[in-house]
Amino acid sequence: MISRRALIAAAGASLAPSGLALAASSHRPFSFAAFGCQPYRQEDLDDFDRLIDEVGRRTAFGIYVGDIKSGSSRCEDGVYQDRLARLDRSRVPIVYTPGDNEWTDCHRQGDDPLERLDYLRRVFFDRPDQSRGRRRLRLETQSVIQPAHTAFVENATWAYGGIRFATLHVVGSNDNAAVPQEQTVREAANLAWLDRCFELARAERAPAVVLAWQADVFVDPPSGQQSGFTVLLDRLRDQTAAFEGRVLVVHADSHRLASRRLVDASGRETPGLLLLQVMGAEDLHGLRIDVDTREPAIFAISPLLVPGNARF
Repeated sequence: MISRRALIAAAGASLAPSGLALAASSHRPFSFAAFGCQPYRQEDLDDFDRLIDEVGRRTAFGIYVGDIKSGSSRCEDGVYQDRLARLDRSRVPIVYTPGDNEWTDCHRQGDDPLERLDYLRRVFFDRPDQSRGRRRLRLETQSVIQPAHTAFVENATWAYGGIRFATLHVVGSNDNAAVPQEQTVREAANLAWLDRCFELARAERAPAVVLAWQADVFVDPPSGQQSGFTVLLDRLRDQTAAFEGRVLVVHADSHRLASRRLVDASGRETPGLLLLQVMGAEDLHGLRIDVDTREPAIFAISPLLVPGNARF
């Protein structure tokens, strides 16, 4: 467990200027929420609803970083529709990016992962230019912007308060690297979308980029497999190095609150980059990220704890 003070200190250290001064932004401060890997059990549904309500009370919008169900439960239509209905009752916009439990791991229960992915895209992204929630954010999607990747309605980008945001479809279970015919296509789309996000951020002179995906890229690959995240992380390092601002990645997957820096094979850190993992599973809470472009660190991170839910 990481304290609020430790999280803020880590954010400040990791996202401190890397030798380049940034002009102060005139945009007003705002807050957004990040949460994921929940609800996993039937008895968690009320807690999840309370979390959605808390996101609406305390932040401008939320990012749901995947895993709408446990990996051990069936990938049933009704579960997808239930989670979607709960997101859509949010009073603020919710941007969703898929997790492995929604499709990659559905083979464990005898379901077809690719059929489930197709269903997920049709149901959750029926209006890919909009977020979920009662109020909607206008999104730009890869399916429209990059014709070579028309299937990827789930990869979105938007600007808010001077910050450039984007979702990438990067999932746990080693990014499905065991099925290279699928993973290779999705990886190419993610790389193209990552490049597009940074291109927009540079054109806008954004002081920071926020990326959201589901996977914990620090998990060791299964025996006999190479990491499915190597190419993506190499590109992320390159893009961060060429960007004058800060880069924050929010993700889920391992169900524990953590902030980590990205290092290469020689142990060198990537300045200006922080990876922030949300809690999940039995901890039905989220994270609140306060954004103030007038502050050197830009991001201040704290747990978004929900009164009435199990103690974190």
